[in-house]
Amino acid sequence: MANDYSKLNNLKILVADDEPDLRELIIFDLNEVGVITFEASDYKEALKIFLENNIDFIISDFNMPGSNAVKFIDEIKAHKPNFTNVVFVSGESNLIKRPELEQRGITGFFLKPVSNQIIMDFILTKLI
Repeated sequence: MANDYSKLNNLKILVADDEPDLRELIIFDLNEVGVITFEASDYKEALKIFLENNIDFIISDFNMPGSNAVKFIDEIKAHKPNFTNVVFVSGESNLIKRPELEQRGITGFFLKPVSNQIIMDFILTKLI
């Protein structure tokens, strides 16, 4: 039985990835179910958007220019200490920083390529 993605309607989700084509693919599917999407190509831009837009969830590449996943989460938590609504995707099977992120409450990790449906299912279980 398919999940009811209409429950994602009007959520504000930030998609951060330095690969524009990958950003656009997930954004397309999120918009189809009524998600309000924001996009960033690096961690600095993602943090700025996060702080300015009351984001509900972040889908981010694990490795992007300008910082790293752990520093990014630490910067987010400096402003919203309880925020854990993050999915990291990576093309690398060796996520060295994963234990550090798990200590910070981040539990969403997927290897590229990952279907958008799997990501949206995770968001449903995390938020709804």
